[in-house]
Amino acid sequence: MEINIKPFLKVLEDSTRKFHKVPKSHYLESGIFPIVDQSKDFIAGYTNDENVINKDNLPVIIFGDHTRAIKFIDFPIALGADGAKALTSKSKDFYSKYLYYALKNFDLPDAGYSRHFKFLKDGKFPIPKEIDDQKRIAQVLSDCENLIAQRKESIALLDKLMKSTFLEMFGDRKGEEVSMGEVINIQNGLVDPNTKPYSEMYHVGGANIEPNTGKLINLKKAGNENLISGKYLFEPGYLLYSKIRPYLNKVSVMDFTGICSADVYPIKPKNSKKLNIHFLKYELQSQRFLSHAKNNSGRANIPKINRKALNAYKFKLAGPEKQLQFAEIVEKAEQSKQLYQSHLMQLENLYGRLSQDAFKGELDTSRVVLREGFSENESKNKFENIVSKPSKRLKKLDVKEVKKAILEFKGKRDITEMTFFDYLGIPEEIRETRDGIEFDFTRMDEFYQFLLKDAFQGKMFTYQDIEEEFYNYYNHNNLDIDYEPWKEIIFKFIDAKPPLIEQVFDEKEGGIKLKLTDEAYKA
Repeated sequence: MEINIKPFLKVLEDSTRKFHKVPKSHYLESGIFPIVDQSKDFIAGYTNDENVINKDNLPVIIFGDHTRAIKFIDFPIALGADGAKALTSKSKDFYSKYLYYALKNFDLPDAGYSRHFKFLKDGKFPIPKEIDDQKRIAQVLSDCENLIAQRKESIALLDKLMKSTFLEMFGDRKGEEVSMGEVINIQNGLVDPNTKPYSEMYHVGGANIEPNTGKLINLKKAGNENLISGKYLFEPGYLLYSKIRPYLNKVSVMDFTGICSADVYPIKPKNSKKLNIHFLKYELQSQRFLSHAKNNSGRANIPKINRKALNAYKFKLAGPEKQLQFAEIVEKAEQSKQLYQSHLMQLENLYGRLSQDAFKGELDTSRVVLREGFSENESKNKFENIVSKPSKRLKKLDVKEVKKAILEFKGKRDITEMTFFDYLGIPEEIRETRDGIEFDFTRMDEFYQFLLKDAFQGKMFTYQDIEEEFYNYYNHNNLDIDYEPWKEIIFKFIDAKPPLIEQVFDEKEGGIKLKLTDEAYKA
């Protein structure tokens, strides 16, 4: 594939002046036409004024001058007024969606809330000479991006589903009325984050807890953070609640020992049989508690709920059996979420590698067949495309069916006749862009599980057989094998409960061998 390096000004035009701009104060929460701006949300608001809608300069790439957000738009929109740039292709020789991915791949410096368009204008971009190569790259990256979006939707839906399940089970507010202070302890006593063992523990600040979901992000060891003030110690079974800006709903259940900021409350039930930690989490995320926190937050500029106000909150404490039933549902949902998050991480890594190969001209797209929408010069502009695809997918989901699936969730699927890529949901065209693409997933236990399943189904085997099978597999793909990781995986499969590999006696040869259990055919 021949790649030419083109300066920004040769391939893209700043068409912002051709768009009507809508001030943020005029945004509607719902309406006929979407407004796209530089915010992280794909659609920032709506308008009913058809006169401000752009129908002609499409497709268009929206660039956030302050935020560096990049969005590909192929349907009529209104443009948000603050800091959004509208970029269009200068020639039919440049495929707009390819340019969108090239911009996303561009290493743009972070200048805070300063303007970034000046850096973008000085940039140079790799452009395949043949436009069909541009289209194939765009199609492959688009497919991978859609898989990532689907995984994120699945995770988001599970979070929403747990909140709705909590409301359904405990919305009647039956049970013993208690104050929070009667049933919880908030950790006291600070530790020095710069002395051992605390300096070797992970530090959790409010910024490390994702709003609404409670997911922990960007954690670092305390010794690597240059911390000054004292911190609280927490252990597995604690719940962390960020007291600053309580409307952000930052609540997370811990499964490790660490330290947390003094702006985070480490909370533990006084009696875990009376108050389940998962019930407590969703009570703290309930609208009822959020209202209490809002009405009792001090510091007008930075809202904060103090210990007294938190302990004074009164709620109905459901019976232990019902709490336990809810906790089991949560734990099953968390198993599913962990699986989705593992797949999401691998897909994001795959997207990164595909992008690197594509913009170096090393991505093999010769077997990629262009589909409708990519085979055309550009996407057709239709008003019916206004609603984003993720919104349509969410509307089609039957929440009751999803809830039923979680209640029945066993965490496993039958993989007997399934390929590794079918299991991950990766389409054929992405698989064919590069030989050995499966080795992008060697950090997943399932990668080795599928190798074993495909090689030793219904057979007895030895450690030497495994070593030879893995050696041949890697050698066939011209890769070196590191034996230590797979040996650890094999022992992990043997020690699992239930095990994926069992030791059996071979009566013919009179020795101990290995055999896959039924569990090895589930993932």
